[in-house]
Amino acid sequence: MTSLALKRSRNSAVYIPIPWSMHELCRGKRHPASIRHESYQQLPARLLLQVLLICFFLLSTAAGVTDKLERGQKLADGDTLVSAGGSFTLGFFSPGASTKRYLGIWFSVSNDTVCWVANRDQPLLDKSGTLVLNDVGSLVLLDGSRRTRTAWSSSFLPASAAAVRLLDSGNLVVRNGSSNASLWQSFDQPSDTLLPGMKLGKNLWTGGEWQLTSWSSADDPSPGDYRRMLQTSGLPEIILWYRDVKTYRTGPWNGIYFNGVPEARAYAGKYPLLVVPGMKLPDTQNASVDMGVTLEECRARCLANCSCFAYAAADIRGGGEGAGCVMWADGIVDLRLVDRGQNLYLRLSKSEIGGRKRFPTLLVATTLPSAVTILLLVFMIWWRRKNRIIGAIPQNPTMAVPSVSLAIIKDVTGNFSKSNIIGQGGFSIVYKGQLPEGRTIAVKRLKQTALTTKGKNDFAREVEVMVGLRHGSLVRLLAYCDEGKERILVYEYMKNKSLNIYIFGTPDLRASLDWARRLELLREIAHGVAYLHAGSGESVIHRDLKPGNILLDDEWKPKIADFGTAKLFADNRTGPDQTIVISPGYAAPEYVRGGEMTLKCDVYSFGVILLETLSGQRNGSLQRLLSQAWELWEQNRIVEFLDMTIVLLPKSEPEILPGLERCIQIGLLCVQEMADDRPAMSEVVAMFTSTTSQIDWPRRSVLDSGIAMPLNPSLELETDHLNPTTIEAHRSPFFGYLSGIKIYLTK
Repeated sequence: MTSLALKRSRNSAVYIPIPWSMHELCRGKRHPASIRHESYQQLPARLLLQVLLICFFLLSTAAGVTDKLERGQKLADGDTLVSAGGSFTLGFFSPGASTKRYLGIWFSVSNDTVCWVANRDQPLLDKSGTLVLNDVGSLVLLDGSRRTRTAWSSSFLPASAAAVRLLDSGNLVVRNGSSNASLWQSFDQPSDTLLPGMKLGKNLWTGGEWQLTSWSSADDPSPGDYRRMLQTSGLPEIILWYRDVKTYRTGPWNGIYFNGVPEARAYAGKYPLLVVPGMKLPDTQNASVDMGVTLEECRARCLANCSCFAYAAADIRGGGEGAGCVMWADGIVDLRLVDRGQNLYLRLSKSEIGGRKRFPTLLVATTLPSAVTILLLVFMIWWRRKNRIIGAIPQNPTMAVPSVSLAIIKDVTGNFSKSNIIGQGGFSIVYKGQLPEGRTIAVKRLKQTALTTKGKNDFAREVEVMVGLRHGSLVRLLAYCDEGKERILVYEYMKNKSLNIYIFGTPDLRASLDWARRLELLREIAHGVAYLHAGSGESVIHRDLKPGNILLDDEWKPKIADFGTAKLFADNRTGPDQTIVISPGYAAPEYVRGGEMTLKCDVYSFGVILLETLSGQRNGSLQRLLSQAWELWEQNRIVEFLDMTIVLLPKSEPEILPGLERCIQIGLLCVQEMADDRPAMSEVVAMFTSTTSQIDWPRRSVLDSGIAMPLNPSLELETDHLNPTTIEAHRSPFFGYLSGIKIYLTK
């Protein structure tokens, strides 16, 4: 060996030449010139100097190789992370003949063997991309050629995320700074390669699906037509899909192994049940499974059920014939004979039992394939019709949310039946939809008369923005329809509807939200808004934050809805922003006065939601609730502000009061008159997270009254301390009442 290669980047390596004397001395030789021109005493000194120089160069080169990226550090195109053992490399690459750039992980020994790609759907057009762990805890891939647009980002992580490390397993992990716990990992977002330690199946923690998706081509790593996944209905088995067609299945898991593949073979006996050994069990998706019975009881059940086609043991680990019962009553599909198969018991009709003693194998060989073929054809017709809808609307969409046809939308909503309407507003109607598999979805049909021309044109772009926003406190977008004049969004269904039903509803509904639950709701909502503002790598203003746009799932977790769609509509404003819709009572003063829309407008809306959630009262366009909150806060009577349906026992009041006081203080900070005085949503999250840290004292505006006033462009105010003062009032775009007041002192 005459050189040592150190991996520096994907396309280059550093080669260190080893001097001839080092190379030959390892083999017991000396350079002839050293024999002629060097004395025996001089040789060790020269060799020692050469060894020291080589070691110094090796150490200085290796110092530039790392497996870790810390918060604030950037990984530019040309830089790499190399796992500690050198097995895997993370960096930028161009697949095949393509010039587009992707961030991926590959085997260090083979640059062409890529096992994970981050931005499969969003390639970079040049080498300006950078990977960074930003200040809000997200791992973000930035596209410098498009004004630092986010090409890919991990899920929103807590602020404690401190570093990213590439492990020797090929797993890219974001770790907690204090406990070193894993907060996010690339193994939860597989590409097309299954590495040791990765999983297939359903992620019960996130609700997502671990599955492999092929590349579109050797030059394009975007998701292709093939998917490999673990089917969990019935007995578990691994399925290979080509689009919406099953092309391969491993056979069910029988407790020891998957049944396997190849040819199908059967033979008949002389009993009502035909025992076929060595079989891969048929598809169990529509079979009944009972683990609590013996195989003999399973046999009796099959013989007593006229619809039973076949049965088998569900678990063969205990030896013998096995235990448990799998019974097929709706036909059997995909019969195959394999080396490690198990017994399958086929139910025979009475006419098949006799007269088969001479040629049982021939009889079964001619009848069984025909029956299986007919059943397979019937099953495929039914399956294709069912999956035309199920495949169009996935349960856990990737970055590429599918566009579905209007025909499918009409099918799942009963042609937009009025009986399926679950919500209606000024700009949209929401229908309840039912997929053939039984899953419920929410279908939001935007009203054509409310959409602006720009909103219709920008619909697809806004959907693309919504697709990139993924957080536990945001409603997940499953699909969309942009066909003709129709603009439709398909969301996950929220069983408990919207927050306003509970905080403004009947006493019984309001009482269902106790103090602890309301506090947790506010924390989760704050996290969701903070993610919109900074967590995805882009600043997204919600524009219409209110309790009606906060939905509750079956576990009472809040999900923010309608983010990204408010600017598709118009409110007939004449100010600078003519395409903004915002509800009365939640509009920030600077927006009401001049149409200025910033992130701080969402902060103001959140503050109003916080105060409404605590009090159970609406704010409305007259801002009376805010005035009441300020007065009770200044008079130390905050208990009177709390919703009376929350029963406070004498012993519990001292425990709740500090939290209530802090919550109202946070709310008042958010609704301050001047936008610059309001905290950022990331700061609001920190206030909720740490209950002991000191927070600022809110500033009340000079004049803050809950009394409704008709519009008057100038008012005279005389007090004992002020000279006559001119008050400039600004008309609200919603009602003709005073919404914002500025005071000018005049001499």
